[in-house]
Amino acid sequence: MRLLKFVADQAEEQHADYPQVIVAEAIRHLLVNERKFPVPLSIKRVRENAEEIGEDMDSEINFTPKLVGQSFAPWSLRPVARQGI
Repeated sequence: MRLLKFVADQAEEQHADYPQVIVAEAIRHLLVNERKFPVPLSIKRVRENAEEIGEDMDSEINFTPKLVGQSFAPWSLRPVARQGI
């Protein structure tokens, strides 16, 4: 629950043109919509959600997997590795 509050605060405090803010909002959306924890946060899911949020905010940021992965670093989060393909 502290993570939810943290990412919500980040989204409110920061300017929406920063990729980290949109990624934080994407993570918040993914966490809020889940009923069980821990929630697996894959780069793909976060990137797709960030793209949708970015479009809604008229952002011109291209959310690549690398950009989303780099956005995890300041929060000491590690994305879930891909499972058996």
